[in-house]
Amino acid sequence: MKTIDNFVPEGKTCVAESEFYFRKDIIIFMAPDSLKRIEAWAFAYCTGLREVYLGENVEYISPLAFDACDSLEWIEVSEKNPYYMTVDGVLYSKDGNTIIRYPEKKRAVSFAIPDYVTTVGENAFNRCRNLTEVIFSENVTELQDKSFAYCTNLQKINLPAFMRTIGNAVFADCYCLKEFRADGNQYHWIVENGVLFREESDRLFLKQFPLGKEMDEYTVDRDVCKIAERAFSCAAFLRKIKTDICQNFYQSDAGVLYSKDMKRLIYYPSRKEGTVFDMPDCVETICNSSVKQNRCLKKVLCSRSLQLIERHALEECSSLEKIVFRGCALRRIEWSAFCDCIKLEEVDFSKQCLLKEISSFSFLNCSSMRKVSLPPSAPVIRKGAFKNCALLRIPKVFSS
Repeated sequence: MKTIDNFVPEGKTCVAESEFYFRKDIIIFMAPDSLKRIEAWAFAYCTGLREVYLGENVEYISPLAFDACDSLEWIEVSEKNPYYMTVDGVLYSKDGNTIIRYPEKKRAVSFAIPDYVTTVGENAFNRCRNLTEVIFSENVTELQDKSFAYCTNLQKINLPAFMRTIGNAVFADCYCLKEFRADGNQYHWIVENGVLFREESDRLFLKQFPLGKEMDEYTVDRDVCKIAERAFSCAAFLRKIKTDICQNFYQSDAGVLYSKDMKRLIYYPSRKEGTVFDMPDCVETICNSSVKQNRCLKKVLCSRSLQLIERHALEECSSLEKIVFRGCALRRIEWSAFCDCIKLEEVDFSKQCLLKEISSFSFLNCSSMRKVSLPPSAPVIRKGAFKNCALLRIPKVFSS
């Protein structure tokens, strides 16, 4: 096993985007004094990385720099660094106002955010699976995007009174989260039956359904005008979702949630039973994480109007064996759309002449995949689109 210091020599100023992506032999990263920047995914998925030591000249660390480093226990930065500081292995901005990164494998099950912190940064606690509890001080006013995403053992959240801003997908994939509380919040965050909303001009913005809530059916109230992306994704018990008869922005069909015009598939419940999903023909977009983790589906018949499959759309559909593209309108498949669909054996894009791109990791870990048919238009296939598809014989056109 190696440490990384041989690969980042003195004089190097930047670790580039994805430069050491998926390296499993890296255990300790000791930055040279010359290093100034660590870009997005620079060390992402370095699953052996345990310790990071940064010098006084590091001025920028991407929120995604150490994403999915699930052995990372400690981050330390020089006391002379004018941009960052560390306390007990946790990375903060120099003034202490923002918590930048809490190491994913840090052993504590509970963490009290210090009084000097006002902002929990983007991805700050992302994938911190040991945590069951985070205690907010009353000074915390902002949670940035994905700040607690994939904290799969986090159980409850009590929002402080002066919480102003909660970003996108902050609590995505927090499977054990059973309830929110927002008692006395001064900035229109409210909780009804454990579900987190924000009041907006006499209507409600449904921000997050607690994914561990023991409820098998949920009705979207007539006053809900907006539902956040991934608000219901991976709910552990939901089998059916309905809409109030007077709901003007969303509608349900057979327990599945769509936009009112039926052009966007919003949420197909993770625990919905049935092996075949015959998608309504007007659906143009399968939204981010909308079908994720349904383990009953074996076959999906896509809409003839389908144009876009968004990030994580059918990720971890572990029983999915076949997906049929009935139309010819498909334009793009985004990041990780079919990741971990371990029984999916074949996809036929041969009639999808408008298909422009198959994004990175679209079919990651589809270990049964044997055949992919492409259209004559030859879409761009991004790096790692078919990574770990060991049975797939990839022709030169798949070079990515």
